[in-house]
Amino acid sequence: MAKSATATNVIPIQRKTAKSKQPFRKIVKNAAPSVKPDWKPPKWEHEVWTIEDYLHNIIFAKSIKIDPITNRPATVETDSVKNKQIIECVMNGIGLTSLTIRNITNAPEMRTLYKMKYVIHEGGHRSRAIKSFYNDEFSVSVPGLPGEYLYSELPSALQKHFLNFKLVINIVSCTAEQAQEIFDCHNRVTAVKGYSVIMANEQSKVCEYVRQMTKTWTEYGNICHPIFSTTSNKPVCWHASVSNKGNLWDTFVFVTAHKVTGGGNVVAGEDESKQYVKENKEVPVKVQAEVKKFWDTFYAVYDVAQNKITNAYFGCFQALYFHLYKLNKRNLNIYDVRSFANAFNKVYSEITNKKCSYTIDVDGEILKLNKFINTSSIAFTKPDEQTIVAEEIKKRMEKCKYVF
Repeated sequence: MAKSATATNVIPIQRKTAKSKQPFRKIVKNAAPSVKPDWKPPKWEHEVWTIEDYLHNIIFAKSIKIDPITNRPATVETDSVKNKQIIECVMNGIGLTSLTIRNITNAPEMRTLYKMKYVIHEGGHRSRAIKSFYNDEFSVSVPGLPGEYLYSELPSALQKHFLNFKLVINIVSCTAEQAQEIFDCHNRVTAVKGYSVIMANEQSKVCEYVRQMTKTWTEYGNICHPIFSTTSNKPVCWHASVSNKGNLWDTFVFVTAHKVTGGGNVVAGEDESKQYVKENKEVPVKVQAEVKKFWDTFYAVYDVAQNKITNAYFGCFQALYFHLYKLNKRNLNIYDVRSFANAFNKVYSEITNKKCSYTIDVDGEILKLNKFINTSSIAFTKPDEQTIVAEEIKKRMEKCKYVF
């Protein structure tokens, strides 16, 4: 016989009542600073929608923007796999974690930008997978049937199962700053990169500038810098491992902006970028011009050999460029790009090759040159190491008869 609910091993839940002898602590006045009168916490609502409800709002009512400018860049290599995994969780009845959308009804700038009532805040990938599957853009395996099926190929019972599947929707009304804080808090325990959090601020003038450098956006009506161009979401100039996954390209643009502002190889890390965004100032026109000049020069150097760009290649070039930028007192012009590129590429191949046997003395410690270059060329918070990388490249380019 099954045990009754009043079995002795069941501990009853104790709730506060009027007769409780030990009431909860009362709210008392203290000397803590008072809350600003204009401050309001984010307002949350929680609803349960079916996938059919969600699709209606995305596709037909067009009230939810599922690919806002603040969204993390797509992970090209694994998107198709993740899309299938997301939908198969639904088809297997496992379910999905809750989705968070932001109500921008009372945010005029956002309404003007998106022309919609809501933007996805957490769950963009899941939202796009749901829409793509409904539009027959990929197939999935389903329980009890062999092979894989597009949505339109599913038996009607399974189509109904998909459409009637329930999603928990969190709806938040908040400021842009609060939206970034929410994103940050929700992702602290995950592998989300710091720059993904930084770029989650859709009203920052600095972030807007960076976004327009690295991607073409319908909302902005811009064209990105050609070095960041893509074909079928795959980078044209960069090695596949150096896409904008984790906002890597955005990181590089921030680095160049910091170094232009500082006049050379200065500290150019995540903390500096956070402060830049927090100040919410326009990027000065002169800085924009110098940053563009850097990327134009880098693109011209790339175009000579057209070898796919890696982290270390970018790191070495920018370290050298900003070292020369400082030496030339911010007045740097590389007139013969082909000669520069040929000398730079030759030296880069020599010092980063796995078979490179050269060593380098760094503060009395003898290190393998290739390992030092590969690591220190992208150590953007360590200007001393960046300068050592630059001087090593410059010295070797001079041996190749290149005249600076």
